[in-house]
Amino acid sequence: MTATPSEKMRLREQYRAARHAVSADDAANAALAIRDHFLGGIEMTAKCAVAGTLPLPGEVDPIPLMRALHENGHPLCLPAMPKQTGGPGKPLAFRAYAPGDPLAVAAFGVREPGPEMEILTPAIVLTPLIAVDQAGNRLGQGGGFYDRTMGVFRAALHPPRFIGLAYAAQVVDSLPHDRFDQPLDGVVTEEGVTLFS
Repeated sequence: MTATPSEKMRLREQYRAARHAVSADDAANAALAIRDHFLGGIEMTAKCAVAGTLPLPGEVDPIPLMRALHENGHPLCLPAMPKQTGGPGKPLAFRAYAPGDPLAVAAFGVREPGPEMEILTPAIVLTPLIAVDQAGNRLGQGGGFYDRTMGVFRAALHPPRFIGLAYAAQVVDSLPHDRFDQPLDGVVTEEGVTLFS
């Protein structure tokens, strides 16, 4: 099912509003529940690297999960915005990060590790989203960074799994998608884990 850019924009506004309607207490409780569901329901090899993200306003807070992964010995990394030089967009790189590390401010106000930090290849990428449907189709911010990154990484011999973190209200029956959109491998909400592949 495809949609026009204006229809996707309308859906983004609708589901962003639903995210922002979550109270601070409910958001904090959801972050802890998501941490516990992820740790209990997502298979991981020991010490594998995990790419996290720092939440934008309204997004599920992955910090409790990232702290737990760090404490369990998993190297963490954060996405770094690629420098665009014309032509096709570039995928995200993932730079090493530990809780408390200093961060630089990049494009769109995104905070990321500095260029001196090691580039890691994560086994799991915690993927932000605005909505996801029952088939794993993801509605993102619209920049295409994660879709391009998924496309590049999935061409590798051992691609990482892209796991969305969301409130249960962000999981919907169906979403429009086109050939450039990359589906998630799973999603974790405060209600549990759903795997799509």
